[in-house]
Amino acid sequence: MKLHRLGVIALLVVCLPRHSSAARPFATEDAGTAGEHITELEAAVDMTHASACSGLALNRGIAPWLDLGIAFCYSHQAGRSTYDGTEAAFKLALWPERLALAGTAALGAASRSVDLALSQSMGAVQADLSLGAGLELGGAPHPEWGVAMSTQRGDVGLGMEVRGVKDGAATWMLGWSAPFGALAVDVGVGGAFHKGRDFTLAAGITLPLGGN
Repeated sequence: MKLHRLGVIALLVVCLPRHSSAARPFATEDAGTAGEHITELEAAVDMTHASACSGLALNRGIAPWLDLGIAFCYSHQAGRSTYDGTEAAFKLALWPERLALAGTAALGAASRSVDLALSQSMGAVQADLSLGAGLELGGAPHPEWGVAMSTQRGDVGLGMEVRGVKDGAATWMLGWSAPFGALAVDVGVGGAFHKGRDFTLAAGITLPLGGN
């Protein structure tokens, strides 16, 4: 499950934590799954100078090839916080660690998304590519894509991401992640390729709860 940039409709629309096996804090989906009976609790926030959104998600590995999750979304602006709804998500491994199908559905609303994720390790670098669409009841699909490149330096993860729509690249992000005790902590800074958009600061934590 993934926390997406402000205003971007994709996996877990706008405000949801991302699956920890991907290169957090990026929104691009990867092909990894949590693992059978493994549970992950994730919290994240995206901020600009004028607004913010946050999310809390629970992800569960039902089988080695299937994750299910649920997330709760909030937006914050001008000193007010608003509950934006609940979303359910799944990830189905079609080729373990290489190819997966992921999707979300807003509970009680018409918003849906679907992504095809491809991952490939190239030495010390992992490349993730997601191709998908946001779906609204009665409307046309909104094509979306993302590319993320990441690497590990000891316990520290570093990477970069570009996300876009059918008209071209839309947003970018540079990210950092590291363990902090039992937690995995991530921070990212990003922006848009066109003028008039704020920089975005993203931060999150992931807590593995183990399995049984």
